[in-house]
Amino acid sequence: MSEQSRHKFLIISFLTGTAFLSMLTTPSLSNTPKMLKSIELLLPSNTEISPWSKNGPANIYKENRLFEYINGGAEIFFEYGFSQLITQVYIYDDESLVVDIYEMNDAAAAFGIYSINRDYKLPALNIGDDGTQFEYHVAFWQNLYFVVIRGYKSDKTAKMILSQFAKNISKQIGKTSEQPQLLTYLPKNCLLPRSQGYLKGILALNSQLYLTQKNILEIGDAQVEGAFATYHDNNEEAHFLIIHYDNSKKAGEKKDLILDIFSNKYEKQTPNGSSIYKDNKGRYYSANAINDFLCIVFKSSSYRMISEMMRQEAYPITN
Repeated sequence: MSEQSRHKFLIISFLTGTAFLSMLTTPSLSNTPKMLKSIELLLPSNTEISPWSKNGPANIYKENRLFEYINGGAEIFFEYGFSQLITQVYIYDDESLVVDIYEMNDAAAAFGIYSINRDYKLPALNIGDDGTQFEYHVAFWQNLYFVVIRGYKSDKTAKMILSQFAKNISKQIGKTSEQPQLLTYLPKNCLLPRSQGYLKGILALNSQLYLTQKNILEIGDAQVEGAFATYHDNNEEAHFLIIHYDNSKKAGEKKDLILDIFSNKYEKQTPNGSSIYKDNKGRYYSANAINDFLCIVFKSSSYRMISEMMRQEAYPITN
């Protein structure tokens, strides 16, 4: 397994049965009732989702105790900014489902953790600020919360039940939020809807573009943040990453660093003296610095598309 695949596997490990087994065997961690009451109220009550009912008390994991629930996948939640998780099993006859509500430190963190797990190719759900229908679960983000409802069937009725749980929780959350402002700086032309995401650290970065195990781009340090998206044009695809620094000098230094990494890993393409590189799968890479922003195009399926995306006028970044 490649480094990038390994990081991606760790990120989504919380969706596996390991987390479910952990929940069934770990006692409730409610030790600060005043703080935890509000998140408990987000759970659907038995009367709201009849004939489904809660199977025992909810478990609450605060801060570092998240490791007890998703050991191996908790780090990226801390990277974004994690507050607490409440998880509850619901049952009906011989069926069960699990509700996980992650409360993050702010709305940007909630969107970020959702965005790196979202798949733009899957059906969108009009729930919360954005939702996605997976085969066996639904996920959405809203305000401070990232919510996952997991079942064990994939038929139409099962998906409707999961969506109804999600709508109930969304109604309880109430308040909505906007995506991080940094996403407005992503190029608009040929952007694939719902492919955008938000980065706050090395784990999130490596889930999109693996460079090294070190945080050489300093994402998450001193308010450095990143955004990514996928682009399609005439059956060609490219991925775009933008990182905002507090000055143009830093952005320029990081551009040189990225191009040096690309030059050591990939073959440089010579037309027009451009700093574009190609890997052994025929995919293209490059980087540029515009004002305080580092812009990286990677895994482009054609030289034409990466050339178009590397033009400065392609970006909605102004002086």
